[in-house]
Amino acid sequence: MKFKEFILNEMLSNEMNLNDKTDDEILRMAIVAEQDAIVLYQLMSRKVKNKKVKEVLLDVAREEKVHIGEFKGLLEMLDKEDVPTEEEGKDEIEDM
Repeated sequence: MKFKEFILNEMLSNEMNLNDKTDDEILRMAIVAEQDAIVLYQLMSRKVKNKKVKEVLLDVAREEKVHIGEFKGLLEMLDKEDVPTEEEGKDEIEDM
């Protein structure tokens, strides 16, 4: 996928050495890349005129959300603090 390749190249060109990153850091970077891809596909879907193209772009954006779920599942296994802090954030929103 070209967009993900672009993101990876950007990260590497900014002297971000993946060899120095932990597994949970790499997963967080992957989540950010997927979030960026979702935004890109959603923006593109608003600009295209062809209904089928729009449908495919939105479907691919949805698939990226599934990828985020996969990465978050792995992250939860590696970072035991991740789930409780996300839940804390959700609780804070409900209290507002």
